[in-house]
Amino acid sequence: MTGSGRELLTGSGRELLVSRSPGETRIVLYEAGRAVEVTVVRDGVPMVDSIHLGRVVARVAGSAAVLVDIGAERPGFLDSDDGRHGRSAPPREGEALMVQVTHEARGAKGARLTTAVTLAGEDMVYGPTRPGVSVSRRIADAAERDRLAGLVRGLVRADEGIVVRSVAAGAAGAGADGERLDAALAALRRGWGEIETRRAAAVPPAVLHPGADPLVERLGWPPDLIRCDEAGMQARLRRLRPEARIESDPTGVRDDVEAALAAALAPEVRLPSGGRLLIVPTPAVVTIDVDGGGGSVTAANREAATEIARQIRLRGLSGHMVVDFIPERSSGAGRRLVEALRSALAADPVPTHVAGPTPFGLVEVVRERRRAPLAEVLLETCGSCQGAGAEPSAATVALAALRAVLAEAEARRVAGLGLAAAADVVAVLEGPLRGALAETETRLGHRLKLFSEPSWGRGMYRVV
Repeated sequence: MTGSGRELLTGSGRELLVSRSPGETRIVLYEAGRAVEVTVVRDGVPMVDSIHLGRVVARVAGSAAVLVDIGAERPGFLDSDDGRHGRSAPPREGEALMVQVTHEARGAKGARLTTAVTLAGEDMVYGPTRPGVSVSRRIADAAERDRLAGLVRGLVRADEGIVVRSVAAGAAGAGADGERLDAALAALRRGWGEIETRRAAAVPPAVLHPGADPLVERLGWPPDLIRCDEAGMQARLRRLRPEARIESDPTGVRDDVEAALAAALAPEVRLPSGGRLLIVPTPAVVTIDVDGGGGSVTAANREAATEIARQIRLRGLSGHMVVDFIPERSSGAGRRLVEALRSALAADPVPTHVAGPTPFGLVEVVRERRRAPLAEVLLETCGSCQGAGAEPSAATVALAALRAVLAEAEARRVAGLGLAAAADVVAVLEGPLRGALAETETRLGHRLKLFSEPSWGRGMYRVV
């Protein structure tokens, strides 16, 4: 059951929960009644593939890399290789530069940038200044790869580049034809022309293209049901998917999203056999330990292989992970566990690789980094409080406090509300999150008075 007491779709059903509140959008994807992805999108945080007109603000000491102001909380990082695309000299301080985000900001580091800008479509990735044609390596059929490459070579201009994506492939010649690819390329050219027009009129820092939208990505495979808690977002969903079944469920969605977030941040995950997983992220590696709990070792390991795959996707874990299964005496048990984990991860849309077991029985997992893991978005760590010792960041608490204000206004139908909170929470509301504060005030219909309480712990706030 979900937090609202309503039965989620069962069987093969896909359900999408979308919760919009000031400053962020929270998205939970359910498959067969279980949460498999939780995504939190903060306003004003540059998305992967977003394109910006930025300004070089500083050189990085001891290297040819530079920092670029793209209008985010922290400047982006452009290394020497990514900054030399199509140039004979490195970028100069004060220079306006068109850049694209390749990796979202992480911790105290700004977004990773490149000047080799591309535009992604459903069938292809377009490089307006990167000549050449290639085909996704995920297309295993050599004949299909050759067919698609031949079609695209007849469409591109000398200064353009194309990477054909795996979705364009088909069995027995049933993939994308020349007409479909030509239309896809024409749409991307129009998109690039619009970016160039915006660039000509922009003053840095400026967003020229918003990049990948996690909500749109999850609507790519239409869910059987979409539930939403906010009228404006519901209207947007209807524009994006007019044929979809969309329901308004403010209280239920908020409860279910909160429950999914809590589960996705918990360091311990219980297994049906009585065992458990302990998941500890650190800056260098994520460790996942399997504990049998005194029950069957074989059952705990098999359950763990399936659950680890779900937890990796649910939490948005990326980079290097090490799994410590319970040692088994049977011959080949380690190899069978590796295969079970690899099979369970096959449904993950993000490329993930499994290796092992090592001589010490460990299994290694490497998952491509697309976005910041959920814990990095919501939590804040320090040298002595990694993993389970992390606490919600000031921004996370501030946005939760704004939701509490709106809930109080809705429940009690009162005007003239204020918010008392810890000093660092008030500081982010008056600084980086002032847009979220303004959105809250618009919904309330009045200014929200903030009261800073220096003696309060970060998690303390009160609607007044």
